Amino acid sequence: MTTLKDKTLFATGGSRGTCLAVNRLGGDELMMHSRKPDIMADAACVIVNKPSRAFTGNFCSDDSVIEVEGVTDLSHYAVNPGPLTPDFCVDPKAG
Repeated sequence: MTTLKDKTLFATGGSRGTCLAVNRLGGDELMMHSRKPDIMADAACVIVNKPSRAFTGNFCSDDSVIEVEGVTDLSHYAVNPGPLTPDFCVDPKAG
């Protein structure tokens, strides 16, 4: 089994207004420093198109999957230009 994890927060309708952690830690302002969910969709497409027998048992972050494919400018995934908020479950210092 391969796992895909977001490295930064990403803004979805479900996380706006209903997610207790997001509301308590910054609400809409926090979402302005997030990525669009498109990055997860694109990363998932890359993973499911890999040969399953050769690519299994991996823990992948969304941005690393995209970057390995040669896309190094991820700015179009940002809700707004500027710093992004790391996901709450990811060590921001980890590579």
